[in-house]
Amino acid sequence: MNKTNGDLAWNFAPEFSLTDDPNNYLATPILSNPIVDNSVVYISSKGNMYALDAQTDEIVSVVSIKLTDDGFFTFLLCILLALLGITLLLRTYIKIKRTK
Repeated sequence: MNKTNGDLAWNFAPEFSLTDDPNNYLATPILSNPIVDNSVVYISSKGNMYALDAQTDEIVSVVSIKLTDDGFFTFLLCILLALLGITLLLRTYIKIKRTK
């Protein structure tokens, strides 16, 4: 938005086209707050990170973030190991409390 009069300066909707017609698309909602740094606006939407030039609204870059099956299993393994560590700490704590 224009900061002096509040008019819309430009907008951006992450989209995918249903056909080759540029007017036929479904917009993907942006669920993140925008971050602005050095006249670049950063937003994320559905696994993609967009960097937009704040002056021209041109896409500077797009980064796709996809969690692969290997990444998913690594994530689960980390969670399970953390739970195991917490369980062992609690068990030790209870043992120490009982001996006092």
